[in-house]
Amino acid sequence: MSLITRLHSSRAGRALIATCVILITALSLIPGSWQERTGLPGPVEHFIAYSGTGFILAVVLPRRLLWPATALLAGYSGVMEILQNFSPGRDPAVFDFIISSAGAFFGAGLGWVIFHRRIGSDGL
Repeated sequence: MSLITRLHSSRAGRALIATCVILITALSLIPGSWQERTGLPGPVEHFIAYSGTGFILAVVLPRRLLWPATALLAGYSGVMEILQNFSPGRDPAVFDFIISSAGAFFGAGLGWVIFHRRIGSDGL
């Protein structure tokens, strides 16, 4: 049994989703002076973080929950941008919200396609 199959609808999978959301929250709200950048442009970092989380949603959640959860993740990226108003040295941006949301849906879509092919429609 593959790791992806074991994560589907498991406690470990849900814990992985929670870990991703906690990391996104922490990295979104830490003061600007505490940030360590990857060297990539900020929007690329946003896209990668949210697409990775969206991909994990696709692996772990059943299809009926995947798209509502992905929409919540996209909305959550907006909440993180708004809350950056209260974090010193952080600058919220609508563009970051758009890129993060696009990343969430891209990752979920990619994960759904890959997972659907490996497991088949019964697993979704």
